Amino acid sequence: MYKVIYKEQVSLELNIEEFDNLEEAQKRQDYLRQRYCNTLILDEDEADRVAQVLRVNNFRCKNY
Repeated sequence: MYKVIYKEQVSLELNIEEFDNLEEAQKRQDYLRQRYCNTLILDEDEADRVAQVLRVNNFRCKNY
């Protein structure tokens, strides 16, 4: 599972989408970058590490 995390530059809305494989996630990332969205792809291990750091630093983290 891969998560594409992106933030629209105009609305600044944070979005997270899940994909079953890296190719699908990369296609979505390419599409979003063409529309001026800042994007990041995380695999499950990376997403878990980010969530752990946010919890340690007393941030609330939603599961999307």
